[in-house]
Amino acid sequence: MRKILIINAHHYYSFAESKLNAALVEKAELLLTGQGHETRTAKIDDEWNVEQELENHQWADVVIQQSLVNWMGVPWTFKKYMDEVYTAGMGDELCGGDGWHCETQKRTMARAERSME
Repeated sequence: MRKILIINAHHYYSFAESKLNAALVEKAELLLTGQGHETRTAKIDDEWNVEQELENHQWADVVIQQSLVNWMGVPWTFKKYMDEVYTAGMGDELCGGDGWHCETQKRTMARAERSME
């Protein structure tokens, strides 16, 4: 079975208390554990630790992100989470950099130059 990290990315507002997101995360957790999967849940509005979140991502086979659509983007608290956790994971914990290496750039530039001819 799979290891699944569920991220509740909702940010609490007095006019949007996150009841729907919380219910959807709970339902997903019950459904997935009922099927034999292991789950961990991160709630963005709770305190979180970058190192623990990196470990959660390394542990997981699948990551589910549950969020409202907040002005056509994610809430600022989830953006902060992504900035801090994923940036910390750029040193091979989650990936080996941003994909831009000297050789990659040379190949990309050569392709671009050929397409302009």
